[in-house]
Amino acid sequence: MKSVWPFAFLVLFLMGCPDPADRPVEREIAGGELNALEALGDDQYITTSVNKGQVSAATEGNVVTLTIELDGFTANTSHAIHLHNGSCEDPGAHWNQNSSKSFCAEESLGVAWRKSYAGDIGNITTDSQGRGYLRLSTDLWTLNTGLDSDILNKVLVIHERGEDFGPECFILTAHDHDGNSKIACGRIELRD
Repeated sequence: MKSVWPFAFLVLFLMGCPDPADRPVEREIAGGELNALEALGDDQYITTSVNKGQVSAATEGNVVTLTIELDGFTANTSHAIHLHNGSCEDPGAHWNQNSSKSFCAEESLGVAWRKSYAGDIGNITTDSQGRGYLRLSTDLWTLNTGLDSDILNKVLVIHERGEDFGPECFILTAHDHDGNSKIACGRIELRD
C-alpha cells in the first residue's frame, strides 16, 4: 500500500501559506498619560504630575479605536472630550483635519458623526468612584499616516463639564466652549 503522507503534507503546506494580501494589517499602538491641568489664563495651562488616566489608540484596517480611562475625577460627573492641535500647555484650536468644513453629516462607520469637528469625541461620565471609560471606533481618523486625518501627536483634552454637541450641527449656532474649563490633557504618541 502506498503512503499518502507526501501528498497530504503538500496539501497542508499549501493550505498553511496564505496569500500575504489576506493577512490582517498590523496594529499601530499609540497613547499617553492624562495629567491634570492648572489654568494660567488666556487658554494657557501648566501640566501637573497628577495622573488622571490614560488614552490609547490602535488601528485595524482603516478603523482607529480610541480608548480613554479616567481616574481621580469627581464622582458621577460628565466631561466633554476633544482633540486639539497644539500642546497641553497651549491647546490651540479644536482639531478638524486641517479643514473648516462641518463634520455633522460625515459618516463614521456608516453612521452620521453628528459633531461639528472631526476631533469632537463626546462626553464621558464617571462612576461613583470617579472613574470613567470610553471606547470609540471610527474610520474618519488615521494613525501614524501623516495624512490630514492622522490623530498622532494631537492632544486629548478633558473638560470640566459635559457638552451638548448637537447645537452646532442642528441649530447652526457656534457652541461656547470657553466657559468649560480644561482640567486634564495628554498627547497621543507612538508607544515603544
